[in-house]
Amino acid sequence: MTLHVRSASLINYVYLAQEAGLDPLALTREAGLPVDALDNPDLKIPGAQVRALLEMSARRSGWQDFGLRLAETRQFWMLGPLALAVREQATLRPALAVLIRHIRLHNEAIH
Repeated sequence: MTLHVRSASLINYVYLAQEAGLDPLALTREAGLPVDALDNPDLKIPGAQVRALLEMSARRSGWQDFGLRLAETRQFWMLGPLALAVREQATLRPALAVLIRHIRLHNEAIH
């Protein structure tokens, strides 16, 4: 079974890859991902191919922490509609409950 993630997980990938001296479009194609995933945060793309892209980027850049560097650029709004649902909760407990219940809409690989 293929587990998908929202292409929002690649927001800032182009910037970081270029900073590392990589060609982000070539690597994205090599990983088997559509290049428009770099511009459209709402595409569902295979998580295994995102992992492959990040691993290739880490290996070729020499930055073992490439994925962590990308994660550091994350903003809460990148969760898309899920961020709105969480934000609308009155307190932390229901906000976390909504996040836990619906996080699979953002990333099916999260259990």
